Amino acid sequence: MKKRVAYQGTKVNIGRSIEGIRKLLKDNGVQSLSFGEDNGGGFSIDFTFKNLPVCLRFHADGYFQAYKSTHPKSRKPDSEIREEAGKIMYRHAYNYLKITMESIEFGLIKFESAFMAHFVDNRGMTLGESLIPRLADISSGKFLLEAPK
Repeated sequence: MKKRVAYQGTKVNIGRSIEGIRKLLKDNGVQSLSFGEDNGGGFSIDFTFKNLPVCLRFHADGYFQAYKSTHPKSRKPDSEIREEAGKIMYRHAYNYLKITMESIEFGLIKFESAFMAHFVDNRGMTLGESLIPRLADISSGKFLLEAPK
């Protein structure tokens, strides 16, 4: 039996997922919101909340590779797999944001903690993009973060 990839075969189209994301974020007080696409099949959601700019970047390659590895003999064209990956990626984004915003609403986690890695600096980089390459240095003490004053 072939292993299924999460959301494989979803019937929810990308437009419906985008509208769901838009409504979810607006209902939770987001001030500005935009979607962008990259050439690699991924997309981003940019928004401002509590005057903090946030950028979430999503990539379809993970699904594409998972499908290929669980269906090595598939004759499905790559273009069809990538189209399905797009639908799945947007649906995952919606569900990720839904549970995250619910967790914030119910006080399980603070907004700042939930989205810290996605805050955007004045160069357009996310905090995660800046710090992830330095995690080993941070944990070893070679790079110290400033304590709040």
